[in-house]
Amino acid sequence: MPDTPGCCVGRVVEAACSLPGDTIIVYVSDHGDMAGDRRMFWKQSFYEGAAKVPMVWYAIPRSEGGEQLLKGKQLDVPVSLVDLAPTFAGLSGVPQPPGIDGKDLTPLLTGTENSAALAQWVNRPVFSELKMLQSHSPFRMVRHKQYKLIYHHDAQYPVQLYDLDTDPQERNDLGQSPDYAEVRERLISMVLDDWEPNQVHKRIKDGLPDRRYLAQWGKEVGMGPMDLWGHM
Repeated sequence: MPDTPGCCVGRVVEAACSLPGDTIIVYVSDHGDMAGDRRMFWKQSFYEGAAKVPMVWYAIPRSEGGEQLLKGKQLDVPVSLVDLAPTFAGLSGVPQPPGIDGKDLTPLLTGTENSAALAQWVNRPVFSELKMLQSHSPFRMVRHKQYKLIYHHDAQYPVQLYDLDTDPQERNDLGQSPDYAEVRERLISMVLDDWEPNQVHKRIKDGLPDRRYLAQWGKEVGMGPMDLWGHM
């Protein structure tokens, strides 16, 4: 019987403990899965089931003065996968890569931020984008404080808005509510800033012939054992 995910995590930690030097493990995923919620599957949405993923950090210091991370501490702060690279650099003590969009999470992981600085992290907007194929237009999401706004380009009703504090299951869409007009317009301004959905959509359409060619090539060549899940 194949290992369960928990067993695999334990094997990774056990192997890391045998390595020389300091090791930091991060458990994360590139996306979630709706898994039948709202009668939806896969990842093509910005509901919490697809967009919210775990980010668990664990340090194994082997040297004197090795990096110590908070243990057993859970922070309710929106972060992004683009934060991984600057955080790896920060924890390693190397210069930050140029032109990077993310933010170094080291102060959060080590507990060096005071309450005032922590509030700035909570107020930081986090973005995500989906580029759908064929006739679907791209859409983008911004999470700011307790609000999540999803903007669908070229849609009849382009905006979904949720208050995740009062509506964690995202059942009450506030996108058309006059009571949330100020919040809606502020978040729309954020989500459209420096974003060109028409250009994004054009690049997707221009790349469709290449995708069709690769799909046809895959059908003719077939899949090897490394392409199949559960082959181990």
